[in-house]
Amino acid sequence: MSSLPAGDPNPAEDHFKKLVLRNRLVSEEEWAEFQTSLNNHAGQTLPEALIASGRAAAAVVEKIRAAIEGRGFSFPPIAASDVLDGAGDTTIFPDTTSDSHLMEIPDPDRQLSLEPASGEETLGFADENLAPLEPVPSPEQDAAPQADDSFFKPASVPAAAPPEEAGEEGFSSRLFEESVCRPDGAGAKLEALLSQARTKGSSDLHISVGVPVFQRKFGEISRLNTPPVKPEEAEAMLFGVLNQGQKQRLLHEQQLDFCLHTSGGQRYRANIAKERTGWCGSFRIIPDKVPDFKDLGLPPSVKQLTEYNQGLVLVTGPRGCGKTTTLAAMIELINNSRKEHIITIEDPIEYRFAPKGCRVTQRSLGSHTLSYANAMRAALREDPDVILVGELRDIDTTSMAITASETGHLVLASMHTASADRTIDRLVDTFPPDQQAQIRAMVGESFRGVVCQQLLPRKDGKGQVAALEILLNNSSVRKMVIDGRSFQLDSVMQTSRKQGMLRLDDALQELLQKGVITEETARSYQRKARKKE
Repeated sequence: MSSLPAGDPNPAEDHFKKLVLRNRLVSEEEWAEFQTSLNNHAGQTLPEALIASGRAAAAVVEKIRAAIEGRGFSFPPIAASDVLDGAGDTTIFPDTTSDSHLMEIPDPDRQLSLEPASGEETLGFADENLAPLEPVPSPEQDAAPQADDSFFKPASVPAAAPPEEAGEEGFSSRLFEESVCRPDGAGAKLEALLSQARTKGSSDLHISVGVPVFQRKFGEISRLNTPPVKPEEAEAMLFGVLNQGQKQRLLHEQQLDFCLHTSGGQRYRANIAKERTGWCGSFRIIPDKVPDFKDLGLPPSVKQLTEYNQGLVLVTGPRGCGKTTTLAAMIELINNSRKEHIITIEDPIEYRFAPKGCRVTQRSLGSHTLSYANAMRAALREDPDVILVGELRDIDTTSMAITASETGHLVLASMHTASADRTIDRLVDTFPPDQQAQIRAMVGESFRGVVCQQLLPRKDGKGQVAALEILLNNSSVRKMVIDGRSFQLDSVMQTSRKQGMLRLDDALQELLQKGVITEETARSYQRKARKKE
């Protein structure tokens, strides 16, 4: 899971396992089962993965993690490729359970301490033994970080502070507040570039070292009339819009996903990462208003999917095809037409929904929750009627979404798949082979429909248009899903157009006949044509 071999574990992980087992937060058998599931928690740290698995109380795990990190140790993100698989020995850590001394599980409001067992060196987690934290740089020092072509070494990253008392929002120390760009220094320059891109109708803005600033408009990348960005300029602009918690997370993980708010109230989905030439940033422009269902031209069969009281609805497609916009329009339609509780779980929050007929609760990964699975598990106790999941990206989240759809909730989610029939297979393939027959039966009963979309350039050059593939659940579809005959779903969509189903090839033909797209565009996206190649 880390870059260390099995015989030489990361010190933070080694200490963490000792404390978890000594305090009987989990049994040795449960820990062994937990180790085999680490591939499903890639990108999380070991404590985050244990919390996400639901095997231990988050409050106690967080106390142990904070004490370990307070000593200057750090937890590396889990890398799935490094987890031992099929070698007959899946033990990642050496046996540390021979010592029979147990530490009393602390009250979350009390100090965390550990007395040494006979013949064992103390781990020194009492508050009075915590190592002093390195000083946090002042805002003036943060305004213009020095450029460095090399990756930041772990030793240069400030040690994580002990958990702060929960404020009025109740966020834990592992979370950070959403960033608000202040119009001063280099942050003002980035804000101006973002505002300019929004005015021009661009969808994305890209900042990289050694080249001019790029923008994406109507699906195509083009350069702005700016000089090549220097390393120190890129670093100053990008770090200039982050708060202190985000800076520490970025330096530790070398990448950061967040939602940026400018002083003018504009919002952007942002990513900052370290690459070969320095720091780079990508910013997706979020429209000021929630899209209207009618303005998007979505067909009645998509509206029909918002009228169910329970079940699973999937909106799929490749990157940048407008999945978030379609989901937002569907949620806003429910918000206007029903009197229920809507919970959205996103990474990060993009569109903000004003409560109308419904109460709307919005949570963001990194700011309000540690993982989709955690938020989904909590959502089931929050009296929801409708749950929006930004993406089904792992087995835990997918499992919770299917469970919620079976227990009286309408669940809307997105996935990265190219067609409706492949979506069903991708959903089932998330699970181990021995569970897939059961999952097919559950999905066959619970899913209501799949909307798979592509964004195509318009013939007049004035934007893009969506081509939709729509699969609705009926008795024939249900039987095919349960029997594993997803390859036959295309023929069902072809013969069920009166029920609102639609194949992508038929949608392309309609757009071509209306003169909305060119014949070349239709041919390049046509599914049958690709199969013949």
